[in-house]
Amino acid sequence: TPGSWQLAAALVRPVAAELNLRQQTEIRDWAERILAVTPPTDEEEIAYWLVCATYGYKQNGDHQAYERLVSRYGKPDHPLLRYSRAYLYDDGEALRQYAREAVTMFRSHNEDDAAVHVEIAGVASALMSTGHFAELDAFVSTLADRYRTQGPPTLLYVTLAMLGYSALFQGKHDAAEQLFDESANVDVPDRTSSVHEPARARAALRRGDPSRALRILHSYVQELLDTDYTDLARNAAIEFINLMTALGHAAEAERIRSYLLNTGDFGSRAVRDIVAGSRHKIISSGEPAPHQVHTPGRDLDARQALEYMRDTFDELARRRARGSP
Repeated sequence: TPGSWQLAAALVRPVAAELNLRQQTEIRDWAERILAVTPPTDEEEIAYWLVCATYGYKQNGDHQAYERLVSRYGKPDHPLLRYSRAYLYDDGEALRQYAREAVTMFRSHNEDDAAVHVEIAGVASALMSTGHFAELDAFVSTLADRYRTQGPPTLLYVTLAMLGYSALFQGKHDAAEQLFDESANVDVPDRTSSVHEPARARAALRRGDPSRALRILHSYVQELLDTDYTDLARNAAIEFINLMTALGHAAEAERIRSYLLNTGDFGSRAVRDIVAGSRHKIISSGEPAPHQVHTPGRDLDARQALEYMRDTFDELARRRARGSP
């Protein structure tokens, strides 16, 4: 009926930004239903809901579905669509430019909630992916201080975790562990996107307990598969590489390193700055590849990488049950 799309938009808008923080794919579905009934002349409304849907497709890595949606409703030269594309494909340099444009546009339309999420998902993520760590730390620390006093808790959790990864990229391992611990102690709602488990696995490995690290990471990988949250495969991949290298399984580590290298600017930087030491061990180990790792990892998408990690963990568990190395 006439005006029904405005009512639907008004009902969903207060929770729309939640999609970027939690496993709530129903919000993406609502966004697409609103797009289907929004007049094509209302370009700003269409752009808003396309950005919302983008967050859902970022989570499950379905780039083709995103492209079909944009082809149906969007204009590629719209500022918000430039932002959403850079965000989806983790193009750090483009994201640095277009995220700030998106923040300005959202604020000019009194869309403060949407602007706040772009500050984190866009501006801060771009600074991390492009290696501008001093600027990132200053920017995100200011946000964290705000959320520490004003809330909401979820945004405090996210900003602390981002600062943890910034410290990790810079080789500040003790500081990273402290920040991840502080982030993990923030009480957040169910289904909030989590990077706690990779941080816990890393801490266990640093403390000389690879078996605990394996159990934590195995459970996390399975959870990502069960919830179809494949975007976080990159976070799991970093720790998988470190863990497999520590356990002497260099070929498995190399396959996932190749996958990670092909996942956008964050993955490329992680390979260079976080797992470079593991790469040196892989090259120097001389370990022959086992039967299941003859093909390079660049052919894996995120779900396939998660399945490969899970299957590797399962095989290691079977070997240990048999008393094999």
